[in-house]
Amino acid sequence: GAFRANAPAASVRDCATTPVALAAPRLGGELEIQSQDSAHEIFVERTGKPWLEDDGTLAPVTLARTHLPIMGHTVAVPLDEAGAIRVVADGVADDAAWVLAPPHPYAGITDDDGALLLRDVPAGTYSIVAWLPPAAGQPAQRAFASVTVAAGADADATITFTP
Repeated sequence: GAFRANAPAASVRDCATTPVALAAPRLGGELEIQSQDSAHEIFVERTGKPWLEDDGTLAPVTLARTHLPIMGHTVAVPLDEAGAIRVVADGVADDAAWVLAPPHPYAGITDDDGALLLRDVPAGTYSIVAWLPPAAGQPAQRAFASVTVAAGADADATITFTP
């Protein structure tokens, strides 16, 4: 896909969006979506705020519904409010890509081993929320933990999802 400075990007190829999950570097930027093959109809919606307890009660908000008419066509969607954003190509929700637009810089997507490193976190005790978006007919899942960060020191936390 095409990447622009400070803009997370998703690509659409063979009716699927990739990557499956990415994090926006900051609010106020844009999400770019680019077609990598033929024409696609794209739906982009903010589905809630998974770090909130009442996330399941928030109604989705449509951010964009557009067509990518040819290979290489790009559309930009403003990221002006925090939330989890679902990108669906051609109505195939099971192959959705997810963008996390957090309200602060202390969020991200885990690596292939399930680890996430956050730098320059101020000293203090924090609640942590891990979120798995809905996939393969399964609902979204959340797990919680707490971590205390001491000034100038590293801190570790392990979060486990219950079946």
